[in-house]
Amino acid sequence: MFAYGSAMRHSAIQKQMQPIDRVTLYRTLESLLDKGIIHKAFQENNEIYYAICGKSCNTNTHKHDHAHFKCTKCNIVSCLELDEAIKIALPSYEINKVSIHMEGMCDLCQ
Repeated sequence: MFAYGSAMRHSAIQKQMQPIDRVTLYRTLESLLDKGIIHKAFQENNEIYYAICGKSCNTNTHKHDHAHFKCTKCNIVSCLELDEAIKIALPSYEINKVSIHMEGMCDLCQ
């Protein structure tokens, strides 16, 4: 994933990891998620895209102050840093996580 430079689809990871079996891959990805090494960046058509976490993630929490953008032309999913933190408040609710997924055309495809 690190060498890929953006989020990777589960099926692409599985293809790169051949001849690993599906159960071993699933357990490995779950372990990397639990340790704060990767995060689920995007989900579409029952396929999850995984991306490398930043330094703020660990075993106890995933802290992501970024948005996920999927280019509708090249299908690359990118983690984009935000200029300002997202602040959302809902009366009578405790918010633990906010996830922003955007779609459009990336700067390379425009």
